[in-house]
Amino acid sequence: MGEEEIRLMGLESDHILFEAQASPRQDLTFVRFMDRIYSEKIEWTEDKLNTYGFKNDEGKYTNLALLFSDQNPIVVKLAVYKGLDRMEFKVKKEFSGSIALIIDLLTDYCQVCNDKRIIKPDDGGFKRTEILSYPEKALREAALNAVEHANYFFLSNIKVEFFDDRVEISNPGDFYGGLTLNQALHGKQSFRNPKLVYVLDKLHFVENYATGVETIFKLYEDFEKKPVFDISNTHTMVALPNRNYEYFLEVEKAKSRLNDEIRALDTRDSQEIGQDTDSRKAGKAASEYQEHLKRLLVDLIKSGGSLTQSEMATKLNVSARTIRRLISETKEIVRIGSKKKGSWIVWGEKDN
Repeated sequence: MGEEEIRLMGLESDHILFEAQASPRQDLTFVRFMDRIYSEKIEWTEDKLNTYGFKNDEGKYTNLALLFSDQNPIVVKLAVYKGLDRMEFKVKKEFSGSIALIIDLLTDYCQVCNDKRIIKPDDGGFKRTEILSYPEKALREAALNAVEHANYFFLSNIKVEFFDDRVEISNPGDFYGGLTLNQALHGKQSFRNPKLVYVLDKLHFVENYATGVETIFKLYEDFEKKPVFDISNTHTMVALPNRNYEYFLEVEKAKSRLNDEIRALDTRDSQEIGQDTDSRKAGKAASEYQEHLKRLLVDLIKSGGSLTQSEMATKLNVSARTIRRLISETKEIVRIGSKKKGSWIVWGEKDN
């Protein structure tokens, strides 16, 4: 072990808690924390500064108070990558301020990154099934566990990283007190930050029943790939598989095939029309091209998701005006719902 690992082990063996130490700053404010108190309709009195562990016996603010203050120095990072590694960023976010604000921002943005797969019924009905890439509760539990059980003595970030096939959530610190993954799966508890967990419970962020790890695995019972925990002396990481990865991969392949087919058809027809002076043959080629575009448009709409006419035009590499004409000429393409919230569907045909 390195010097830092030995130092952290010594602190834990002596039961020295980060949250109980006096804060290096005593000029703390709690605007965001009080926002949460009021929004959750929690009864508040000044003596709760002691009850919550925000002040020590000497009346000084503790590190727990620092975490919930507006001056909290902890930064939580979120990234979305293109592909399966960290080579190319799509999104980079950093959340700072009161830990109560960080949790709200982090969990909200995790929902934004949690893509949906839409399954339309085979019977032509309107009821559809939505499958989130990650079970919502599993994603939230993993993110909150990272905040709850982080070793804040260790200068490292809590991270949430979305890849195409998984999300990895990591925090400094191993399972506290020698707790094993198997014990955590069966409801055993060990608290590195007991007062932090207590306050998060009072703020209605967590339930404090040690069911988080068990819940994560249960929500993946019906999925082939399971969550993976990687626990070292200094960090804990959980990887949640993307349940829609294989489907989205096939969709991208299908789009690529459509684009290749369109480009090939454009090349062939432009050559035929350019070389042929017979207007009837040129007209026939153009007609075939229009019919082919209609078939591609129908396939695109049937592939799922709610697309605007502009998005259809982009995907088929044609103008929005062409899309409007194709829709008007294709009887099975109909609009359901309002202009703003409705969607295009293929009526009277079953998906293969």
